[in-house]
Amino acid sequence: MIKDRKGQEEIAGFVLIVVLVSIIFLVILGLFVRGSGKDSAQNSKNVLQFLESSMTYTTDCAINEPNYLTLGELIAKCKTSSGSLCTNDENVCKAANKTIIGLLDSGWVISKEGNYRGYQFKSAVNLSGAMKPFIEISKGNCSGKYLGHNYNIGDVTNSLKVCL
Repeated sequence: MIKDRKGQEEIAGFVLIVVLVSIIFLVILGLFVRGSGKDSAQNSKNVLQFLESSMTYTTDCAINEPNYLTLGELIAKCKTSSGSLCTNDENVCKAANKTIIGLLDSGWVISKEGNYRGYQFKSAVNLSGAMKPFIEISKGNCSGKYLGHNYNIGDVTNSLKVCL
């Protein structure tokens, strides 16, 4: 009778160990899965913060000296009067493109070996329910995964996709 009881205790101990190892495995797996989602959400948040801060960046374009336009104002000016000139005789849309490219290239290093493979920036206006882009800038390869966000200024939607 005593031998039967020792066998039951050993089996109960083995089951207890298996259950504990399974619970620890599930906790580690849950932390790993949740951690990778936070990384992606954080990087997407970085894209939004990049868009927000770049729209307040003061450009080299002034319509009336000494009032230099922010990038957001310059994009809006490009949308409404694309033929306008800055005081330095540069077209407002060309000045916007040049400023956007400079900010994107300094903020997101694009390379085949790096973390980011490319980017796509677009400014579009909503016309009768359809988005009509008036600024489109891209660099690198954007065929795979990406992080992206939109930032609205009035009726202009600025979107950025950073490709991984």
